[in-house]
Amino acid sequence: SGIFGEPKLDNSATYPNLLRQAGYYSGVVGKWHVNTPPAGYDYTAVLPGQGMYFDPEILIQGRKSRGKGHTDDVIGEQALTFLRNRPADQPFVLLYQFKAPHRGWEPEPRFARAVEDIEIPPPPDFFESLAGRPRALQLADMRIADMKDYRKRGVTEDMPEEERARRNYDYFIKDYYRVLLGVDENVGRVLDYLDSEGLSENTLIVYTSDNGFFLGDHGLFDKRLMYEESIRVPMLVRHPASIASGQVNNEQMLLNIDVAPTFLDIAGVPVPPHMQGRSWAPIVHGAPPVDWRKDFLYQYFEFPAAHCVRAHRGVRNQRWKLIHWDYPEAWELYDPGEDRNLAGLPQYTAQEAQLRGRLAELRRELGEVDPPRYVLR
Repeated sequence: SGIFGEPKLDNSATYPNLLRQAGYYSGVVGKWHVNTPPAGYDYTAVLPGQGMYFDPEILIQGRKSRGKGHTDDVIGEQALTFLRNRPADQPFVLLYQFKAPHRGWEPEPRFARAVEDIEIPPPPDFFESLAGRPRALQLADMRIADMKDYRKRGVTEDMPEEERARRNYDYFIKDYYRVLLGVDENVGRVLDYLDSEGLSENTLIVYTSDNGFFLGDHGLFDKRLMYEESIRVPMLVRHPASIASGQVNNEQMLLNIDVAPTFLDIAGVPVPPHMQGRSWAPIVHGAPPVDWRKDFLYQYFEFPAAHCVRAHRGVRNQRWKLIHWDYPEAWELYDPGEDRNLAGLPQYTAQEAQLRGRLAELRRELGEVDPPRYVLR
């Protein structure tokens, strides 16, 4: 008690809890980073807050413990503990959540020299000037040239900006991939266990994330912005019993709010009416609904906070994207290249007006309100 504070939310309407009520054995292991403790699970083993990369504190069934070694190995062992001790006569659902690749990208020693001799070139727009983009973006703390993570490795403020950017990128991108090697290995441990127990054929596995990430794109790192590198989220799905392998879907737009309705739908559990998403089970089974969404609302409102990203929102469809910044107010309109802001240009007036109207419509549908205003200094 006291680590998360007093729970103030009703946790009972989450898909793991609803599956548990339907007879599933449920668990969550790994990164949690929610202000309330996990509730309604049969087994919990979570990191408080962001967690540590080495010898992490971990709360197992609510009790403090200390893991030994790299955090993602510790999380992998907890996933296997859940699977080995599950009741054999029940279906199960497990949330398997890693620390990596969150900042500060501290790899396990067995991966410390991986990719050391490989040159990983930055993306083509790495040295893009942000002068043509909104002032709100320019004020965000996301430029790789300004990272302070590698001061101890000799990247100092008195270096020329381009040299700082190149050296920070080289350290950052290699550490990023090194910590992901630990994720890959521990995902493999669980897949191997499912194979050995004869569970692979009829276990639905979804590998996804809560966001994409800038890996030097536009000279940036982190996430939060509505540019493609941030809002495109990886999603791999495997269920040999019902899903044909080798499919790639670039047509329908799936959102994170669709995950819960999908799992409930596949399990035959009613989807509560308050859930905004929609099951994508028909899509992976080869029968996409003709009335699937054609666009979606994006919103970011956490300011003042990490990386100083101002509140913004937007609408994206298959062809266009419109972004609205609150302060200083600005609009961005992009086609798929996202290399030139088309907002305000006469030849795109009709397209911008249509998207502004759609953005207002989506906000009304979801009851979104404007966030408080802040004075920029």
